[in-house]
Amino acid sequence: MFKHPGLTEIVSGFPHGQVVLYLLKGDQNALIDTGPKEAVKKDILPAFKSQHMTLNDIDYIINTHGHFDHTGGNHEVKAGGQAKICIHELEKNQVTDRQQYINDFFRPAVTSILGSEYFDSEWEDYAQIAGPEVEVDWLIKDNDMICLGNGCDLKVIHLPGHTPGSLGFYWEKEGVLFSGDSLPGLHDSNGGIPILSDLEAYKKSIQRIKDLNPGYIMMSHEFRRSRNDASYCLEGKEIESYMQTSLRFVDSLEEAIGSLEPAIKEQPVLQIYDTIISKLPAEMGFKYSAELGTNLFCSKTILFAIKKQTVRFN
Repeated sequence: MFKHPGLTEIVSGFPHGQVVLYLLKGDQNALIDTGPKEAVKKDILPAFKSQHMTLNDIDYIINTHGHFDHTGGNHEVKAGGQAKICIHELEKNQVTDRQQYINDFFRPAVTSILGSEYFDSEWEDYAQIAGPEVEVDWLIKDNDMICLGNGCDLKVIHLPGHTPGSLGFYWEKEGVLFSGDSLPGLHDSNGGIPILSDLEAYKKSIQRIKDLNPGYIMMSHEFRRSRNDASYCLEGKEIESYMQTSLRFVDSLEEAIGSLEPAIKEQPVLQIYDTIISKLPAEMGFKYSAELGTNLFCSKTILFAIKKQTVRFN
């Protein structure tokens, strides 16, 4: 486990699990993600108080991507001080234009997976963790540098796959990559498959990380590397093993989707999902849709793969 006097981990709970936020202190201070909306009062402020800090001490909010469990506290943290919000351009609408996000992504996903009649209740659940809209100050991109001083300089690494604008932040001096959700392994203990918007981009991002050769990878959730082994921090030889597991999953998923008959595309998404689960290696520990409760957005991966035709049916 990586430890450093300039790094504090802040764990925040939300209805679908936990998210890990990272406070980095140099001559300036940065918060990597802000968690769900309630994280500010429940988790961030108590952590700051223990270090004699306030929201006014944060100079940068650097978002790994736009999902609400990572950006829900953006507005409150910024309103409480001077923090500049930094995010990739492809994720911007999720924090600045909620209606556009609903129209482009959320409504189509809910309608395809559950049915249009579920939209209002699903959005109500997600709005509870989303927080208000807020303007972005810096559209960061690949290879930008966020220099906090006192030996803490972060290189922005574009790692698409989970989402188009997913980012990692590489602290080269310490060999640490803060990867957000860009390397989800076998996903979490819930048993759904990893949420991936583009399988080909994801494989390239895995190779990008391998080329960086970090000594540590600090993730935003406890992602699984086997049926019963989950962690949010990887180090040393664990990293290579984890990335090989991630690649094996993608290869298995592509093979499973590619083996389906074309007519299956007309079936309900969750039925397609369960058919694919039946074709994945049992040792990976994935569950069928009926076992996943209400957290079914992992099936978006199937929608994305079909829509983008990164995997083609026979």
